[in-house]
Amino acid sequence: MEGEKLQAAKLACQTIIDQLRPEDELTLISFATETQSLLEKVSGDNTGIESALNQLKAGGVTRIDLALNQLGNILPHVSQTARVAILITDGEATNGNAKILKNLEPLIEQAQQLAQEDIILCTVGLGNANNFNTDFLVNLANNGQGAFLYADTPRQLIPQLKERLTVSQEIAINKINLKLQPQSGVKIKGYCQFRPEYLPLEQTGYNQLTIKGLRSSSPTDVLVAVDIPALSVEKNQEIEEILMVQLTGEDIATVSQTASIKYTISYSEAQQIDEQINQDRLGWIMNQCSTELLSTQDPHRTGELLIDYQVAATKSGNHHLASQAEGQYKQLEKKEKLDSHKMSKLYQETKKLGER
Repeated sequence: MEGEKLQAAKLACQTIIDQLRPEDELTLISFATETQSLLEKVSGDNTGIESALNQLKAGGVTRIDLALNQLGNILPHVSQTARVAILITDGEATNGNAKILKNLEPLIEQAQQLAQEDIILCTVGLGNANNFNTDFLVNLANNGQGAFLYADTPRQLIPQLKERLTVSQEIAINKINLKLQPQSGVKIKGYCQFRPEYLPLEQTGYNQLTIKGLRSSSPTDVLVAVDIPALSVEKNQEIEEILMVQLTGEDIATVSQTASIKYTISYSEAQQIDEQINQDRLGWIMNQCSTELLSTQDPHRTGELLIDYQVAATKSGNHHLASQAEGQYKQLEKKEKLDSHKMSKLYQETKKLGER
């Protein structure tokens, strides 16, 4: 992290500080062989900022584990306050001896712990994607219920950080819980957050999901995939409830809604499709493919994922994304390694399919 990248990081920090509101607070730490606090709880007062930023020097190793520990310490719980951590790196996680870590699971668990403490963790890969582990940074962000940002050139860092700060300033509800209650015979197969940006979800309880950082400026949509029992003679032309969803959270009234299905023997009725839901379903498939593509090392599986991605992208009308996947497939056919830069870009673009 030196030269143009370091200068861009400093300028980005200055830009973010200029965007702070009086009620916001920002803390800046550097991490290498150890962590160092450079700015503590700055909120609109620029005194000492230039001096603090000048302390940022390139050197040492990349102790992401120490940085994650520090994030938990400097973001204590404050009622009615959104807490967002942004980790910026241009290299792979190492130990104290500068050896690249092979077992990254303890760091993923650190991100999960931050999420349990209601701290949203975002990660930024800065520079050439061949120099850092995109899959790891994506996993950190997903487990921290935040976003992965990719700035392949230093100039791309500032607008993305400004946008992420704006998003953080628009958080109206820190978290809600969704309780999914399937009816008899109905099976829940999967779920994800699709808007305002894609995020895979894990159960926080039996058939219960926790959604973090709901914004005042855009809707939060969750997709749920279910298996429904087939039509029987007794169910001819009946409407049946299949899933009840209950929303709960601090300082909000409990809301319950039920999803239903109509069993029919009419061919025309059975062929009706909600185009918006179908678009979202295809976008979900594309996100699942682009995420797995970052981690798989099996060329056969990589080819399957690229084909599935192309099909879903074409059906959904995202022809420019289908073309990108096709280009990577042709590269795979030549037995060449996939382009890390292009795959990181594809992942980032795919995550935003739900934007309105």
